[in-house]
Amino acid sequence: MNINDNVFGDLEFEDSWIRKYQQTIFSEKMDIYLRVEGNDSKERIRDEQRNSFKNYELNNEQIIKTVENAVTAYYLDFCQSIGKPINAKQEISKVVELTGIIFPMVLKSGEQTFGLFFEADCDPENGIGVKFTNGEIEEVSTQDILT
Repeated sequence: MNINDNVFGDLEFEDSWIRKYQQTIFSEKMDIYLRVEGNDSKERIRDEQRNSFKNYELNNEQIIKTVENAVTAYYLDFCQSIGKPINAKQEISKVVELTGIIFPMVLKSGEQTFGLFFEADCDPENGIGVKFTNGEIEEVSTQDILT
């Protein structure tokens, strides 16, 4: 099933609405998956999700700088906590990779949330997730905070 949403564009349904999306992070442009969760049995997209995406695109540069700093800090703290040696010369973009952005089901009317998924060599099983609520980072942890 496919739809053309007036904000998200052409989406295909595979457990949620998805499409490819280009994002620059850590000075690298990459193709990732944009995912929008349906909110009812008809998998409808709500205005809160659309507004969250509009704000994400409008403030993308600032959001990405904030995410880069948060992911770097989380990565370094996580490595230290598990005793993983860190190569100070290694670029963060070589050890973490952005793979997707999600606009989850709306749980609270009016609330705007989204999250970014990263694969990370320090925790290949769980990766890194960055969750935003109403324009601010709510949490940086493993990817399961976003599902």
